[in-house]
Amino acid sequence: MKSERDPQRCPGARRSRRLLVLAGVILSACSASGDGPAPGAPRLVVLYSTCTLTKEYLSPYHPEVEFTPNLQAFADEGLVFERHNTEAGQSGVAFASIYTGVQADRHGVYHHPRHLPDSLYLATEAFRDGGYRPYFWSGQPLASAELGYGQGVRDGDVYYTHVMFTPQAKHLPEGFFTETTANGPELDAVLERLREHPQAGAFLQINFTITHELYHEYANIEKVEAFRAAYPACAGDFSREEIEEELALFEAHRHELQMDFPRAVERLGLDEADVRRLDAVLRLVYMTCVHQLDTYFGRFLDKIRAAGLLDESLIAFTADHGETFYRPSEVFHWMHGLQLAPSVIEVPLLLRAPGLGIRPGRYAAVTRSIDVFPTLAGLAGLKLPLDARLDGSDLSAAVLGERAAPELLAFSHTSTLGAPRVKRYRRDRLAMAEAVMPEPVPENMWVRVRAGDRIWQTSRVRPAEERTESFDLAADPGRTHDLFDPADEHDRDMAAKLAAYRRRLVDGFRDEEDMSQREILDRLKGLGYVGGDR
Repeated sequence: MKSERDPQRCPGARRSRRLLVLAGVILSACSASGDGPAPGAPRLVVLYSTCTLTKEYLSPYHPEVEFTPNLQAFADEGLVFERHNTEAGQSGVAFASIYTGVQADRHGVYHHPRHLPDSLYLATEAFRDGGYRPYFWSGQPLASAELGYGQGVRDGDVYYTHVMFTPQAKHLPEGFFTETTANGPELDAVLERLREHPQAGAFLQINFTITHELYHEYANIEKVEAFRAAYPACAGDFSREEIEEELALFEAHRHELQMDFPRAVERLGLDEADVRRLDAVLRLVYMTCVHQLDTYFGRFLDKIRAAGLLDESLIAFTADHGETFYRPSEVFHWMHGLQLAPSVIEVPLLLRAPGLGIRPGRYAAVTRSIDVFPTLAGLAGLKLPLDARLDGSDLSAAVLGERAAPELLAFSHTSTLGAPRVKRYRRDRLAMAEAVMPEPVPENMWVRVRAGDRIWQTSRVRPAEERTESFDLAADPGRTHDLFDPADEHDRDMAAKLAAYRRRLVDGFRDEEDMSQREILDRLKGLGYVGGDR
C-alpha cells in the first residue's frame, strides 16, 4: 500500500506530528508483519542508499582519500564491490532498479518523476513477507514513498526527510542532516523495539542526498572552511571570497554550464584556466559534502553499535549514481544522467554482515544495481515468489565464498528525460542537451555494457552518426583509445548485445505520463532540474 503525505512536509514539520509518529512506532511494537526473521537470519537489515556519490572521493576505492574514515572502517570489516554498476545516472531510474531488481523495460521508469507500478514486487515487500517489519526513510523526492518506492511499508513507518532541490541554494538546518541520514529519534525507536522484542526483525530502506548539486546547499562556506582546515591537502589555493565568487558563478549559470558547455564558456568569456578553477572549487565543496556524509554514516553505525545490534545486522551501503566533474573528454560536466561516464555509472557498494560469515575483502567481479535486492534477500534467507521474476542475480553464495562469482554483463542506459524537460531545454536553447535527446524516446538513449574491465558503448550526439566504441577501463581509465573493431567477432557480438538491449528498452517503453505535464514541470522546477520562466 502506498503511503500518503503532505507534499510540503519536511524535517521542519510540527513537533506534535513527530511525537505521534514515534508513539505509533513504539505502541505497535508487537504488530510487525510475520513472526520475525528465520533462525540464524540477521535481525536488522539495512539498505542505506545515498544519491550522487562518486567512488573517486571514497577511501575504500581510492586509499589516498583521507576524509572518509567511517566508510573506510566499515569497508575494513566488510566486502568492497570493486566493479558495481548502476542502471542509469538518474535517481528515479536507478533507485527503481535497486528496489525492484529489474530494469526500465519492466519497472517502467525511463525518466523521473514517475510512479512505480503497484504490480512490481519490491524489496520492502519481500522483507515484509519474510517476517521483517519494513521502514522507509524517504529522503530522495524523486524516489519517494509517494511515488511508490516504498510499497509494503505502513504509512506510520514511512519518514519523509527530504527537502526539494532549488535553483538557488538555501540554508539547511543541522536537524535536516540528522533526520535525512536516519540519525533522528525514529531510528532510536526502531532500535528500542528490537531490543525489547528479541524475536523481531526490521528492514530499513534509507535514501537521501546531501551530495547533489548545488553542492554548496549542503556544505555552506563555513563547512567548507572547516574542511579545508582539517584536510589541508584538499584546501586548494583559494581565498574564501574567491570560493564564494566561483559558487555564485555556477549558481547563476548552472544549467547553461551543464547542458550547453561550449556556448556557456564562450558567452561568459571563460578560458581553460577559468574552467579548471571553477571545477576545483566545485570539487572542493563536493568533497566537503562527502566528508559530511561519512560523518553521519558513522553516527548511524554508532547508534546500531550502541544498541548491541551491529554484529546481528546485514548492512549495505550504496548509491543510485555518481557525478561527472570537468573532463575535456566528456560532453557534460558537473551533472549526471545524459551520458554514461564511468564516474556516474560505476557506484560504490559495501556490504557488512559478520554474523553471516561474510569475510572482509574485495569482490572483484562485475555486479549491477539489480543484484542488490536479490542478494540481500538471499543473505537473509528469504524465499522470493516465483512470479517475482527478478532480472538481478542472488549473489549470496558468491559473497559467502560458497561458489565462484558469476561473470555478469552490466547493462546501463541514459534517461529519456521526459517531454516537459526536453521542451524546456529546447526553449532555453541548450544545444548540447537537445543534440543528445532531441525527442524523449528510448531510441535516442545511449546504451552501455560492461564485461570485466571492458565496456562497449553506443552513443550519438546529433547531427553526428551513432557510433559504438569500446574501452579497457583498467588500462585506459580516461577512455582515450577506442578498441572497437567492427571486423572483430567479439566486438561484433557485444555490439549486437547492445542493439538487442536497446530494442528491449524500446519495446518496453510507454510514453504516457502518470501525472500532468504541468505537475511534472513544477516538480522539476522545484528540484532545480529546469530553469524558471523568464
